[in-house]
Amino acid sequence: AQLAEGSAQLVATAASFCANPQADVGVLAAVLDAAQQGAQRASWAAVAAVAYGDSDDFDKEWSQKMRRAAVQAAEVAEQYARDCAAAVKMVGKGKVVQRAFCKFYAENRCLKGSSCEFSHDANALPNLPLASKTELECVFFSKGQCTRGAGCPFAHGEEELEEIMRLKTGPAVSS
Repeated sequence: AQLAEGSAQLVATAASFCANPQADVGVLAAVLDAAQQGAQRASWAAVAAVAYGDSDDFDKEWSQKMRRAAVQAAEVAEQYARDCAAAVKMVGKGKVVQRAFCKFYAENRCLKGSSCEFSHDANALPNLPLASKTELECVFFSKGQCTRGAGCPFAHGEEELEEIMRLKTGPAVSS
């Protein structure tokens, strides 16, 4: 619950910044991305809180209260992220929003469809060089469901994973 609430507060701060008409487009894009990431983090925390069973260490009523608080904070964070996108559009910098990729669509969880403020086009994501990717395989790619394309931070397939590992560890030294 604490992580979800902290994330919601971060997103609320981002949303208030997004309404600044003097803000630089690059800074707005970064703040908008941070707002989406905060909403996503709050959502993950809420899912974890709901999935986690009652502990013998805590009163059942207290545990249920914490789960409700986490879910409410995640809902608030998502609304603030959407408010941030709407504020950016209102100050006349809508192209920033059009470039921002929907984090919920990336997880196949966007409920807004074509009315979503964010892009559902993987081409909106910048291509990530292999050296910047994580040394883990994309679980969505292995199922044929990755929506991030070349902008995915995870390896797409065994060959790409091997290349990422090679780039991160350096060339093998022969003796």
